[in-house]
Amino acid sequence: MIELEVYRQFLHHAHIFASTVREILEEKYLRQTTTLDVTVPQFNLLKLIAHNGKHQVGELASFLGVSQAAASKNVDKLVRLKLIIREVQQSDRRAASLSLTHKGKSVIHRYEALKEEKLKEILESLTAGELATLMQGLEKVAHLILEKELDRNRCMRCNAYYVKSCLLKPLCGNCLYLQTRERSYAEAVVACEAGS
Repeated sequence: MIELEVYRQFLHHAHIFASTVREILEEKYLRQTTTLDVTVPQFNLLKLIAHNGKHQVGELASFLGVSQAAASKNVDKLVRLKLIIREVQQSDRRAASLSLTHKGKSVIHRYEALKEEKLKEILESLTAGELATLMQGLEKVAHLILEKELDRNRCMRCNAYYVKSCLLKPLCGNCLYLQTRERSYAEAVVACEAGS
């Protein structure tokens, strides 16, 4: 039987880790990357648009975990900051084609370069075995918690850090990254068939 102190220690370290990721790896590094008034959720929206730019506001709202009105406001702000361009789709007025501007791509590139540089210093201080154990432990605990508690209608637990080998794929049928990749593939097939 696990002692109560072990639960407390686990939650203590988990909260510190989560706060470190949120407050340093995301917020602090984003502030060092740009002087623009962009929030972390808006930045993650930029990363989603970089992945695939065709989305309905409802999808973006689900990704951000906000109402459709709030998602529209976030898109409007990114347009005003000249980080994205929005074009309404003629075939579906609810969908907008969102694409990054050069300025938007630059913000993402600078953030990713800074984050990679800082994380490299930290992760290189661990042995390969320590790093593998850490990643496996984080994945396993997250998987076990989500397996029991996940709302399968909303995933995006990776929050713009999608990897192809995501262990949560079987648990979540509503991953926006998977949906956009499948939609991009289907659109490419249709375009190829129309061209031949």
